[in-house]
Parts: sequence; C-alpha cells; structure tokens
Amino acid sequence: MDYAAFKVAIYALCQDVFSEIATNPTAVIWAPQSTPRAAKPYVTLYPISPTIIDKGINWASKDNSGNYHSQGQRKTVISVKAFGLDAISMLTQFQESMFTQDVLNEFYSAGIAALEFSSVRDISELIDTAYETRAQCDVVFGWISDSTTSDVDVKDVEIKGTAKDAEGNTVYQNDVIVTS
Repeated sequence: MDYAAFKVAIYALCQDVFSEIATNPTAVIWAPQSTPRAAKPYVTLYPISPTIIDKGINWASKDNSGNYHSQGQRKTVISVKAFGLDAISMLTQFQESMFTQDVLNEFYSAGIAALEFSSVRDISELIDTAYETRAQCDVVFGWISDSTTSDVDVKDVEIKGTAKDAEGNTVYQNDVIVTS
C-alpha cells in the first residue's frame, strides 16, 4: 500500500473503533481542515511523520513480466485528539480497544499494526467563558509500503574507459557501445 492508501485505511479503521466505543455518535475527521468544527463529541486524526524504517526496501523481486516489486516497512505517527465531555475516557478506551481481538484482526487484515501509544493528555482549553474538554494522544502505526515498477528496456550502453599506471601513462583505452 502507498501512503494515500494507508491514510484511507487508517481513517476507516479508526472510524470503526470510535463508532464501537463512543456512547454518542462521534465524527472522525482529518485535521487540519478549513471547514467548520463538527458537533461534539468528535475526534481528529493528524498524521505527523511518515517514516522509512531500516533502509527503505526490505524485499524486492522481478516477476516473469519484467515488473519489479518492492516492499519496505514504514511507520507513521498519528496525533489523535478528542473533543467533548468524555474526551479523556474516549481516548483511553480507544487505546485499550487496540488490544481486543476484533480490532487486532481488522488492523491485521488491512496490513496495519499499532506499535506504540503515548499517554492520554488533558489539553482542555478555555473558549469564550467556558472550558472545552479535550484530550490528545499519539499512536505509532506500522505498515508495509509496496510498489511495482515496469521493466525499463535499455537499448544502447556506451562504455568509455582509460586505465593509467602509477606515473600517469595510459596503458589501456577502450570505447565500447553495447547494443541489445
């Protein structure tokens, strides 16, 4: 899956989890957005840092059609914020639900794993004359990036070379064109 497919999958999976644990209908939206805020309670997802793990490509092969396939491990930090009276409880339940068998199976089927969680933080804020209850946590998700590239036909390769000895005298020179 590429990064765009990862975002689509993580959104759908998080939406499923929050619909299961929330006592009231809870909207899940990407942040930041230039749209009016949703009615509370709601949750925002904000991808912070997609990162390559290791050297980027952990597996590569070429099929019989001449296509190259490669896969590599990735991890992405998603900042999850909840807004509404039960914000802290909602994120605590979200983290706990990540270890239930149903949720593990859903994420496994999508090729995604929750790797790490930060603590749930109370980030309530004064809005006008009242506090708005908010909570935030970060979740590190692991996934596999895969890509396919068509074989590129190279028609001609030109090789030019000169070999010199220690004194700088040319001892060998050759210009070769290899054609397919």
